[in-house]
Amino acid sequence: VLKDWVTETKVTPLRSFSTICVLHRSHPLAGHETLSPQELTSERLILLARSDPARFAIDHAFRNARKAQKIAAETPNVALAVMLAARNLGIAIVNELMARDLAGPDTVIVPFRPELRHQMALLQPASLELSAEAARLAECLTAVIDATPCS
Repeated sequence: VLKDWVTETKVTPLRSFSTICVLHRSHPLAGHETLSPQELTSERLILLARSDPARFAIDHAFRNARKAQKIAAETPNVALAVMLAARNLGIAIVNELMARDLAGPDTVIVPFRPELRHQMALLQPASLELSAEAARLAECLTAVIDATPCS
């Protein structure tokens, strides 16, 4: 039914975020500036579920580097991935936006390379004007992300 009247979707990009590695502060790789498949090939990895689009990009990066993944855990939840990394059960490769607020004093965040971006966007039917409420939501989302007060 929805498909019948929504023929086009307007996409308004809000922010984009990097993919990062979350690891326990005592991990031998915690001091690295970046981590790539080359450094991670023998490490226990905590990855998102295979059906997650972010996982596709991570798997592709390892395939391109011709490096194998040693998967310790798969989860559909970034919070659980970060929690497992904080318990030193492996290195989580996740979205920076979600992980940065979940990482605690026992964890270190290291950028993943090659850089993989996650896009946050507002989707709406192209045939409809953006409501005041939706505009406010977009404003508040970007304010929270940018750590500024929402008016």
